[in-house]
Amino acid sequence: GLPSVPRTGTQQPWVPTNPTIPKNPTQTRKADPVALRTLGDNIDTNAGAKMEGSQQKTSQIHVGFPGFGVIGLGISGAHTQVRDSAAKYLQQGRETLTQWKQSLHTSAKYWSEAEDASTPKTK
Repeated sequence: GLPSVPRTGTQQPWVPTNPTIPKNPTQTRKADPVALRTLGDNIDTNAGAKMEGSQQKTSQIHVGFPGFGVIGLGISGAHTQVRDSAAKYLQQGRETLTQWKQSLHTSAKYWSEAEDASTPKTK
């Protein structure tokens, strides 16, 4: 078979090693929940749709017999393995983009709830 990328079981999401510290860390920050939701939706519908389309097209690539000829029967199996692996990675990428959308929507929700809870109410 073909060599594969080893899975160490320690793969973590990307986390910056030196996060940027704001110039004025005591300054009030504001987020726009609508912008966060819109960004999540745009990632999901634009990049996500392209990733999904690429996954579908990749999984449908087929070289019929005698595409590689009799001598190339081993190549045909390798081709199928590479195709399936690529389609799987594209599917995982698509799932990650959906998770980004959900995370951005959750951030927007929590930001709105925090704003509502901290805003002084007038009588």
